[in-house]
Amino acid sequence: FIHAMCTAESDALSGKMRLFKMHRCLTILSFYMRYAFIIGYPIILSPILILSSGTESKAAYILLLMSGFWITGFIPLYVTSLFPLILAPLMGLVPSAVIAREYASSSTFLFLGGMILAIAAENTNLHRRIAVAFMRCMGQDACLLILSVMLPTWFLSMWMSNTATTVMMITIVEALLTKLDDTVEANSGEAAIEEALGKKKKSLKRLRRFATGISLSVCYAAGCGGIGTLIGSPPNIIFYGLAVGRFGGEIPVNFGSWMAYGMPMSLLCLIVTWITICLMFLGPKAFFKCGRWKKKERPMQNQAEFVKEATSANSTEKLQDLEHKSDQEEEDDEIPLDIVVIVNKIAAEERRVLGPMNFGEIACMILFILLIGLWITREPGVPGWSRFMPVRNDSSGRTVIFVDDTQPTILFTILAFIIPATNPFCLHKNKTETGK
Repeated sequence: FIHAMCTAESDALSGKMRLFKMHRCLTILSFYMRYAFIIGYPIILSPILILSSGTESKAAYILLLMSGFWITGFIPLYVTSLFPLILAPLMGLVPSAVIAREYASSSTFLFLGGMILAIAAENTNLHRRIAVAFMRCMGQDACLLILSVMLPTWFLSMWMSNTATTVMMITIVEALLTKLDDTVEANSGEAAIEEALGKKKKSLKRLRRFATGISLSVCYAAGCGGIGTLIGSPPNIIFYGLAVGRFGGEIPVNFGSWMAYGMPMSLLCLIVTWITICLMFLGPKAFFKCGRWKKKERPMQNQAEFVKEATSANSTEKLQDLEHKSDQEEEDDEIPLDIVVIVNKIAAEERRVLGPMNFGEIACMILFILLIGLWITREPGVPGWSRFMPVRNDSSGRTVIFVDDTQPTILFTILAFIIPATNPFCLHKNKTETGK
């Protein structure tokens, strides 16, 4: 009877394993079928454009393409609805400004597309990896540490809202300040010695000043970054929308020309803000010693010997010598904390949590680089890729531009919804992320 029960249980487990493997195989098969359809279906419809180049054929191609993706649902329905915003201007059917009005204004889509790509970077933790890289490279002292927080905030705020960038980066700053606070409490030593040497009060005071400065630096850096690009902040987009609505496509304002104007100003504001924060919250001495300051970490054994020596000191001269030595160290180091050690620990912990760069992070980074490149090179002051796009003259003789900065934005927004978060060639190795 026991043997029969064990046999039945074993058969049940093997049956469940077979069902699990079958379900996994079907999931992987459906995943590949989805992307095979996404790639192959536009190619299957291409004879419509090859056999006839008229406007009717182009409109039929767009209609059939959207119908196929709507019916299958391989691409989200709301993403498929954006296809005319890209294909109609590229095929010379309708100018971008005209077809965009059927959805919203061109400036709205420009801002919305940048926001979606920024959310993609947040979901893949690309922003945390950028911040950790800056902290590892520039965390030698307090001034450079503030700069290492401001630079990624400044860069990210160019492509997403200042509020969202501040919220993302302030979490990293809070983790750093918590570690610094814990280190001050742990290394405070005996209460009597700390009171005699007067170190604890000064350390906490300087830590509060440093915490205030680095927290404000995140907010100000986000504001500085919003100047640099056309989608950096809503006022830029509002100005662009009003200018396009008033003067049409004849205005010289585009993404590249705005960056040529805004980037130098944004960088100058960032540098001035960094210098001001360092002088106000860290002091002139710490700022002018920036880059040359290196904290000599005292091993725990030496710290114990220091405490033991101080407690066993019978002579007043010995205690005064120790106090003078400690005061001298405080004068040499504006913030008497093992900042390098703490920053390296935080960076190492973040790298351990993030792990190596995955497929989603790499894909998101490539999308960002390509999108920025297309934005800048459309009309960079010399003939760009826009000269290969359709144009025509209206009844008054003015040149009508079909493609603007909206098309690259929406294109990469659609790609952000299509490209998987995991490597499609390694699905059999990852059982937890199949189909993402």
